[in-house]
Amino acid sequence: MDLRYLFMLPVSTLIALCAQMSGIGGAAIFSPIFLLTFPLLGPDYVLESPQQAVASALLTEVFGFSSGLIGYSIRGLVDWQTCRAYWLWTVPTALVGALIAQFVCDNVLVLRLVYATLMIALAAYIAFSSSSSTSMQNSSFGNGGGGSSSSNS
Repeated sequence: MDLRYLFMLPVSTLIALCAQMSGIGGAAIFSPIFLLTFPLLGPDYVLESPQQAVASALLTEVFGFSSGLIGYSIRGLVDWQTCRAYWLWTVPTALVGALIAQFVCDNVLVLRLVYATLMIALAAYIAFSSSSSTSMQNSSFGNGGGGSSSSNS
């Protein structure tokens, strides 16, 4: 029995926990581990290609998101109307991504640049969208939660 990947069980559990709590995809964290960290562990851990690293990360994410979706759905915490709206963008984008993946994944440098660009764009989006919603919440809480602050006089 080959136990060389056994160390990934606690690592994967921690990554999945962080991904579920933050709302980002586990593949966003697993891809760099498979692409960058595994080669540092030695020749026994290197995946044959970047395509295998991305595919392994996405396959891992399928199980994590399925688990999260089932759990949130049982609790009634899924807004299915919003899900349908996102499907209009995600399904065509996923198909386009699958078609261009064969060209991007052949070159590790291009794959890393594309990944880094997407992560920086995502981080900027999260930083700016959360700061604007936080400031809106603070202004709402500061005056009693609604309307003008002169209503208490």
